[in-house]
Amino acid sequence: MTPTRLLPALAALTIAAGPVAWSAETPAEPAADAAEERPDIDDATLGRLARAYVAVNEIEAEYAKRLARITDLEKERRLEEEQAREIDEAVSEQGFDVERYREMLDRVQAQPELRRHFAQLIVDYRKEHR
Repeated sequence: MTPTRLLPALAALTIAAGPVAWSAETPAEPAADAAEERPDIDDATLGRLARAYVAVNEIEAEYAKRLARITDLEKERRLEEEQAREIDEAVSEQGFDVERYREMLDRVQAQPELRRHFAQLIVDYRKEHR
C-alpha cells in the first residue's frame, strides 16, 4: 500500500473529537489471554504515533479536497506524489517510516485498551493545537 492509499487503512482509526469520528468504546469482545490485552507500545511512542496520525489525517483531508477538483490525470498523479511526500515527512518527523507507522496503527487497532488510550491522546493533542 502506498502512502497515498493510507486513507482507507486509517478510516478504521478515525477519532470522535475532530473532523473525523472514532469511538474509544469497543463492543464486547471475547476474552483474550492477558498477553494480548496488555498494551505493547510505550506512552512516548504512542504519543508520537498520535501526533503523526493527526498530521496524516490533516494532509489526507487537504489533498482529498484538492484532488476532487482535478480532472487531468497527470496533474492528479503529481498531486498524489506531493501528498505522499508530505505524509512521509509528517510520519518521519515523529520517528517512523510509513511502513512502521501503518504497523503501529494496526497494533493499536488490535488492542482495545491501547486503542482507547490512543484516541484520548489524539483528542488531547487536537485540543492543545487548535
